[in-house]
Amino acid sequence: PAPDTSAPATPAVSSLKGTISIVDKPELTQAYVRMGSIGGRLNDPDHCSLDVLNDILNGLSGKLFNTVRSQGGLAYSVSGRWYPAFDHDGVFYAGGETDS
Repeated sequence: PAPDTSAPATPAVSSLKGTISIVDKPELTQAYVRMGSIGGRLNDPDHCSLDVLNDILNGLSGKLFNTVRSQGGLAYSVSGRWYPAFDHDGVFYAGGETDS
């Protein structure tokens, strides 16, 4: 028989433990913020829609950059990325850098 090449099941997002880290350093003048989650696979039925959304949100003409950085002046940089994978769940992350 052919070997099993299917990817192992990924635990439900609700069962994964997240962490929040807060660093109190009043002498620092900048903050670096990141958040992330499970991002899906390349064979996801919503892959094309998520790929288009990723392009709309990011880059110098992206909604995140224009809204958070240019219009709001809330961050030096801002980004979000969706990285799907073929054989395992990918990752989604978003974040930015700002003064603290």
